[in-house]
Amino acid sequence: MVKNKETFEAAVRNIAEIKDCYRAGLSALDKKHRPRIRAKETRSIEGSLYLDECLKEVYPVASRWDYAVAYKSRVYFAEVHSGFTSDVKKVIKKLEWLKSWLRKKAPGIDQRKAASPFVWIVENGVHIKGSSHARTLAMSGIRIESVLNLDYDQN
Repeated sequence: MVKNKETFEAAVRNIAEIKDCYRAGLSALDKKHRPRIRAKETRSIEGSLYLDECLKEVYPVASRWDYAVAYKSRVYFAEVHSGFTSDVKKVIKKLEWLKSWLRKKAPGIDQRKAASPFVWIVENGVHIKGSSHARTLAMSGIRIESVLNLDYDQN
């Protein structure tokens, strides 16, 4: 939950590494990925970041997470990736990088996380649900979805 009144845009602009990466609505997302993010109140989508693209020069060898999207004062983090069991370790590694980066470099964004903020959006169907891999992902805090519904945990 947000602890101050600073906007998502202001929080982003206060982080040197990403200050120029904020985009209104879903415009930071690759056009082919935008339909994978849905919300009842699209005007409440405050902005987005293409973290992977924005941070590739600063962290060229890191396993960077794809996107951050702010909706109704809460931030969701989406990773668009194929949905095979062989991808589980890659996505968990990306989440570990993201959590560390948020804690060290982006506390203003970190404090805005939604209740279930980390979502793996699978591109080719979910081949993991019900498996031990699905349990591993759930324990790490990653939801597996074909579409990120921003209203998922909104009150």
